[in-house]
Amino acid sequence: MKAPRAARAGKAALFAAAATALLVLTIVPAGVRGAWGSLEIVPSRYTQSNVYVPGEMMEIVLRAGPGETYDVIVAAGSVGGQNLALLDTIVIGSGGSTKVTYTVPVSMPDGNYTVEVLLDHTNPGTLQEARLFRVQGYSFEIETDMQAYLGGDPVTVFWTANNLKDGSLAPSGVGKIFVRNSAGDIVAQSDFASPAGSYTFNLSVLANTSLDYWVDGWFNDSATKPERVQNATKGFQVGQLGVITSLDRESYSAEGLVNTTVRTVVTDNQDSPNATDQPEKGCTVDIRLYRLDYGSYALMAEYNATLSTDSMGYARHILQLPRNLPVGTEMRMTATAKKGSHSWSDSEVFTIADMSSLSVVLAFDRSDYTSGQTIRVNTSVSQIGAAAGSVYTYVYEARDSQTGVLVFRGTNTAGTANLTLSSDYEGTIRFKVTVDDGKGNKASAERALTILYARVFVNADVQYYEAGDTVRVTYQIVGKFQSPEVFYEVLDAEGAKVVEGNATGGAFSFTVPQAPSSRYEIRAIATQGGRLTVGSTTIQQSLGVSIALTFNRPAYAPGDTMFIRYRITSMTDSPLPPSLVLSYGLVNGQMLKLQTDAPEGQLLYQVPANIDEGTQMFVLSSDAGGAASEAIVIEKDTNPLWYNTIMGVPLTEWFLLLLVVISFAMYASLRTKMKRIESHEPHHEVIAAKIEPRAARPKPARAQPQHVVRSQAMSVACEFCGQNIEITTSRRPIEVMCPSCGETQIVKR
Repeated sequence: MKAPRAARAGKAALFAAAATALLVLTIVPAGVRGAWGSLEIVPSRYTQSNVYVPGEMMEIVLRAGPGETYDVIVAAGSVGGQNLALLDTIVIGSGGSTKVTYTVPVSMPDGNYTVEVLLDHTNPGTLQEARLFRVQGYSFEIETDMQAYLGGDPVTVFWTANNLKDGSLAPSGVGKIFVRNSAGDIVAQSDFASPAGSYTFNLSVLANTSLDYWVDGWFNDSATKPERVQNATKGFQVGQLGVITSLDRESYSAEGLVNTTVRTVVTDNQDSPNATDQPEKGCTVDIRLYRLDYGSYALMAEYNATLSTDSMGYARHILQLPRNLPVGTEMRMTATAKKGSHSWSDSEVFTIADMSSLSVVLAFDRSDYTSGQTIRVNTSVSQIGAAAGSVYTYVYEARDSQTGVLVFRGTNTAGTANLTLSSDYEGTIRFKVTVDDGKGNKASAERALTILYARVFVNADVQYYEAGDTVRVTYQIVGKFQSPEVFYEVLDAEGAKVVEGNATGGAFSFTVPQAPSSRYEIRAIATQGGRLTVGSTTIQQSLGVSIALTFNRPAYAPGDTMFIRYRITSMTDSPLPPSLVLSYGLVNGQMLKLQTDAPEGQLLYQVPANIDEGTQMFVLSSDAGGAASEAIVIEKDTNPLWYNTIMGVPLTEWFLLLLVVISFAMYASLRTKMKRIESHEPHHEVIAAKIEPRAARPKPARAQPQHVVRSQAMSVACEFCGQNIEITTSRRPIEVMCPSCGETQIVKR
């Protein structure tokens, strides 16, 4: 029977001293040590460190001479602690190493433990090496809603206990929060049982700003004999109110715009607060503008303003100076911040000057470059606030952004420069131009250019995807590579790698997981001869968005303004995002963008004056997904009567309706007139007589007198159709109506 503990009692103190630092301990005994090499504990799969979770299987690697035998002991605490497990007689393999496993018991309490290796053939076993590890079930963290406060501020303390194995919340237990200061006072305290929550208290208005403050907390799985015991500490500052005021310029012209930024902070030096001081939110800020007249500052009350700082302590204000300020006038902008019993002010002084400035724009002949190409740059200058006509001097400079090494420098008055890149240069160049007009005005512009040895163009066959979709990706390599090796990787919205592999033939595919990310970045990586180039594209998850478009006209002339109503709806249970970016326009015209929070509204779009006639496609797409298009007719001579509307009805239809109404009115007027004639001539009668068939009377015939019982009958020929009209009365004049055509005529004889 071996008794390895007896021989190690003298070394216990040595290992105990190093236990708290979790160091690797190696013992070199005075006697023969054999061919021992080293001990390795493979890091935890959950923490990537020497902290292991209950139930996890540890992997222990022993390296020594082939055939050597060793014992492995897991002990509590440091070397010499209680023996918890013995892995007996471990034989080193022929390759000089052996891996053994040890499963951490689920009930193993949080704490420090040791893995020890002893030489097996000695009695007692000789310690060869020891490594410390830790068992921990969950992490416990404490945070405060701000890092610094004023006296009287509310302080919110957050805590959370998360299982190391899967990140889920730990079971309910027992915990306590203490708020302390360096004077030993307990400022506040609270008990809790939930693994996550918050606690709010108010600092004293008279809190001592010279003391340190912190939050202590602990959370155990049980009030008695806990297995899981964790604690945390979080410090915070209690200080004074500070104000930092800054202007965008040191001098302004009359009628110039003054842009003021005010930042309220918690500081220990109110006279000179630091930009790194923590913000103080929710302060009221009074803005005052003063003008220096005859040695004293006079308030310009019309510029008074009251602001409020945001959650990061910022407030911004802009005002326009009056026109009648003489050059050289000194002005002062004062910001006074208030919160509770705290108040402080800060001022900035500026002058009125006859301002002129230069605006410089760099224009490159390409958007990107590869090794060996020539960079051609043109500089445009605009003179602001002064007469044009100056002669400008241009100083060009290009440096490697990583090393600062000068790549190019040139001076001229032409405003152009050329730089030919080295055939093996790869990196980022910062290209800068400084323009001087010789009148005291100087301005610069700078652009960063990424130079690649080759360029990889990546395209996906879809822009939007759903779970389970197969996405086909094509790539093209342009540049110095001859036959590069190509790899690909797909990253989700959080940067986690979803899939990776080797690509050949200019294309590869991947399948979207069943729980898809909101977007994926697809990268193609080309490498050859020590060079590596990456190209990428991004695709987004389809949110099931539907877009409907309505136009005020089906046809437009060049130069017309289109009125388009859009409506965006979600086809799933997921709501639309709070803000949308819409891209819209004619395919052969200008594309516009609009950022809005309205899923429904109206857009205006002017048809380009030089656009081709015929059918053109109008498209609208949203960054939330979805797109819509409509075929629009473009023609120069569009009749506005067909397309202009009143209450949604074209003007042409209104005109037709008006004609119908006028026709009915004329007919009604004629009928009324006929009735009026009859009422004024009571002896007139309209007689409708029968007409003989047309076959019997092919031509109008002279009326022959006929003898009837009551009156003398006669007939007359219709003046309109020629048919005979029989008259059975002798009264004259009389108005008769033709029964054939319906027209009327007056018979006087």
